[in-house]
Amino acid sequence: AMRDVEGNCAAAQSAGYAVLATRTLAPEAWTKGYFEALEPRVRGLLDHEDETVRALASENVSEIELFRRAGDSYGYVFYALRRP
Repeated sequence: AMRDVEGNCAAAQSAGYAVLATRTLAPEAWTKGYFEALEPRVRGLLDHEDETVRALASENVSEIELFRRAGDSYGYVFYALRRP
């Protein structure tokens, strides 16, 4: 399930980790550097002979399409955590 940054930090802390820092990526960092390269490749795999490959490709296409519809509602965050 998706949570906000505070919820993820609370979950990490309740698991015993110290949250050292968080960094939210700008949408362009993963759309231009990742989705633009990934999309044509995964679309090309939608009719692959292996069902597992097709399923993975379909999941990736769904994620890209979800971003196009609701990209202002979520993003990607890096968490720097320390174990006790």
